Amino acid sequence: MSCAKAAKAKDTHGRRYTIQWVYECQMLRIKSLALYKKMLRDKFLPLPSLRTLQRYMVRLKPAYGFQENTFELLKEKAPHMTEAERHCKFLWVDKSSLKVLGFVSLDKFTPEGLKDVPADHSLTMMIQGLRGWYVQTVSAHFTKGAVKGDVLAKLVFEAVRLTEEAGFFIDVVVSDAASWNRNMWTQFGLKKLQYERQESKKTYDIDDYDDYDNEEEDENFEVELAYPTKRKPNKKKKAPKSRSKKKEKTPHPEIQVLNEQSEASCVHPMDNKRRLWIVSDFPHLIKSIKQRIVNAEEIETPDGKVKLNHWVIVVKEDEKKGIKVAPKLSSAHFQSESYAAMSVKLAFSVSCNSHYKRLGVPAMQDCDGTVKFIRRMNVLIDAMNSNTRKHGLKEEEGEENGDTEQ
Repeated sequence: MSCAKAAKAKDTHGRRYTIQWVYECQMLRIKSLALYKKMLRDKFLPLPSLRTLQRYMVRLKPAYGFQENTFELLKEKAPHMTEAERHCKFLWVDKSSLKVLGFVSLDKFTPEGLKDVPADHSLTMMIQGLRGWYVQTVSAHFTKGAVKGDVLAKLVFEAVRLTEEAGFFIDVVVSDAASWNRNMWTQFGLKKLQYERQESKKTYDIDDYDDYDNEEEDENFEVELAYPTKRKPNKKKKAPKSRSKKKEKTPHPEIQVLNEQSEASCVHPMDNKRRLWIVSDFPHLIKSIKQRIVNAEEIETPDGKVKLNHWVIVVKEDEKKGIKVAPKLSSAHFQSESYAAMSVKLAFSVSCNSHYKRLGVPAMQDCDGTVKFIRRMNVLIDAMNSNTRKHGLKEEEGEENGDTEQ
């Protein structure tokens, strides 16, 4: 409707744009500036000029539950902080509850089917300084279920705009890789990440392993990985069918150059000379790495091959003895069900430092790559969880600490 009303104006100077249409135009400009200019030049849609769009963004009033008093206090606080301290990241918390919190409050962007509907989710948005310890909540919303990606993108965009106008600098937007957040990433023009591919649903049974205690004298001894359930050990795999490759469309030259700069950033909505980085939170990245090893069973790294078989043998060896060398490791780490894939505790315990100390049985003579991988991941996790500079990320970390092989 807003697009049709703007198109009815006889003169381009007499057009008036609604807030919803301004947000749609701004999202289109962020995705591809070249496409926006071409559509504006060819009059394909009643788009406002870049200068008019910028004027609208400055004069728009806050919505979606953003309080003006919060940003007025940020404006008073900004002059007393250095420029480096005002650089911050933007994140949010989506929490579900079985209680009725209120009604869905998304203002003009509330879907027709959700008006006057009790809400069961609370969405809290906040900023956190890249330097310093301050955390400031900027908005709170009630929703029915998770917010869809297109609406979430507009919420993030408005929060960035209001925070930037208050004198702070939003450089990073942090979220997990849930489906609605990935949809929000595409709204900002980001490419799909590799771990979005469909994962296999394999389960591993440790009891199917052959006993290798009686074969230690064999020099060419190998232990096969636990066979997936519902599959015979000696069954031959069928050759995959050849599929015809789809022809990839060549994008516009200017768009291609923009995407080659980075797959995790877009043009900053408030400054064309800056980049707005969209990143996943650290725990989700660790879960993705762990699940990649479980699904692929073997991955290649610069330090060598990392095999799931090595962790399985450690668990099998600990089951035969009373005292466990790796008490945090169990058969649950090798499952690919949703509960195991989304468990942060299971993902972080895979990289425990005590695991590689047990990687010395004759069945694992090729475990150098796995040992180095566990050490690197353990150092990385300790650095990310550290609140002091002593154990944090440093440029000379690899030179001072040789045991970590950083």
